[in-house]
Amino acid sequence: MYICAQSTVRDLRLFFKPVNGLLESSSSASIRIASAGEYVGDVSAEKRRIEQHFQQLKQEEMRHLLDSLNLQERVRIDNMVDKHATEMLQLIDKKVSPTIQSVQLSSCSRI
Repeated sequence: MYICAQSTVRDLRLFFKPVNGLLESSSSASIRIASAGEYVGDVSAEKRRIEQHFQQLKQEEMRHLLDSLNLQERVRIDNMVDKHATEMLQLIDKKVSPTIQSVQLSSCSRI
């Protein structure tokens, strides 16, 4: 469980690093264009639009990452349940087999 948490934190750090870099570079590019006089319009509206766009990208990537982690967790739990079921069936078999053999032997001796 601890290993999975470390992996998740590492995945999140790797995810946010490029997204934050893109957001900063696009914001600074918009400011340079606006300060150079090439952009005609509301700079704050453009900044909000860019921030919303990258926020949406970040949310989509986060959703994808969480879906991936959820799938990994489900596979891990399925494997654990299968292993537990197999072990329980083996234990039942060990306990029941001697009883079945003794019943068969006793029925054979009566014949």
